[in-house]
Amino acid sequence: MKCITTNLVCDGSSHCDDGSDEWKGTCENWNCTEPHPWKCADNSMCISQLSVCDDDVDCNDGSDEWIVTCGNCSEEEWRCADDSRCIPNPAVCDGYSFCDDGSDESEKTCENWECTVGWWKCTDHLRCIPDWEVCDGTSDCIDGSDESDAICETHNCADGFWKCADNITCLYELFVCNGIPDCFDGSDEWKITCENWSCHELGWKCMDNLKCIWFGSVCNSEINCDDGSDESVQTCQNWSCTSGKKCDDNLQCVSTGQMCDGIPQCADKSDEGEMCKNWNCTDEEWKCDDNLQCIGKGNVCDGENHCNDISDEWLALCCPGGETEWRCQDLKYCTNMEARCDGIYDCEDRSDELDCCPQGISWKCLNTHQCISPYLVCLVGTFGACDDASEKMCEYCCTVRSAVFVLSHASFCLFLWCAFVSGCFLVVLCC
Repeated sequence: MKCITTNLVCDGSSHCDDGSDEWKGTCENWNCTEPHPWKCADNSMCISQLSVCDDDVDCNDGSDEWIVTCGNCSEEEWRCADDSRCIPNPAVCDGYSFCDDGSDESEKTCENWECTVGWWKCTDHLRCIPDWEVCDGTSDCIDGSDESDAICETHNCADGFWKCADNITCLYELFVCNGIPDCFDGSDEWKITCENWSCHELGWKCMDNLKCIWFGSVCNSEINCDDGSDESVQTCQNWSCTSGKKCDDNLQCVSTGQMCDGIPQCADKSDEGEMCKNWNCTDEEWKCDDNLQCIGKGNVCDGENHCNDISDEWLALCCPGGETEWRCQDLKYCTNMEARCDGIYDCEDRSDELDCCPQGISWKCLNTHQCISPYLVCLVGTFGACDDASEKMCEYCCTVRSAVFVLSHASFCLFLWCAFVSGCFLVVLCC
């Protein structure tokens, strides 16, 4: 028998070993108490009063978010036909059902629905789409009316969009004069278009007046303008970097993520070296012990050296136990020193069980603590030296002894065995 506090009864999670605190018979007759005083309509659960009408369904029947529970919908909301919930007006007839009964996307609802301001109604009256999706080159209406020539020829593009010369397609302003034709007629990259075009607030116009590039692409050591003006001395000497640091030669910007990463980006290498001692790595980076390099936090103790001083793989850092721990040879894991040479593989690469035998009897049985002479390994006709007979395992003898290997078959392998006294002879090992 087990006792639980009353506030845990019918809270949606079983606390009794037999689950009786959540049985239907228990909860139907249970009087909810603090901190879960509100009972769901199906009598199956008690929830916090704060969970009622918080736009997050907690009751199995959803009654904590019913309209009858929470009151009428606001002016900015629409009431589902089954009275189950209120949804935002723009979500009605948008092609995605939010009501459990699907009433927000029914033909009856949509035929008489007036789209929200900033939305456009398809000519079949079955869907509303955002103004910026009209004449954007992609059909969003079921009947395709948002891309018909008859509509687009007279349609005024939404704010932030530009109309191609064909008078059909509306193009996002950021794509105009970016060096890539997006209009079907290519008019967004015409010379006459770009010479008179003002770049987007995040863009910079090349000196030839024909192309807009992103601010971050100016003076980044990569030519983006056809005339190369974004990397010219004239431009870069007077350019203020948007992020990161400007090289000491005043001709190049280096992003924050490239600073002190061990790879010089500046032609004068001023983004690396002694200046890094005063550089703060980003929140996603870790600074090497020499204080000269930042590496990704995910690269610390990952088995590979990323810091020039290899401090990201130091034992003291990667194995907090210090001298009480032993690090596997693949550098991926640490194991307790007591687990070293205990006959159990703790390292993924099994390195914790390597080199465990004394000199002269240096072959360790694969599954026991035993050490045997290497001359007994794969020797046919002798009694098992290892309790697990692993020194005669076909998997080992037919592969590890590849230097003297002659022939391998599914049921046996043939290899050359050489002894100081008898000379060399062929040995057949049955598998």
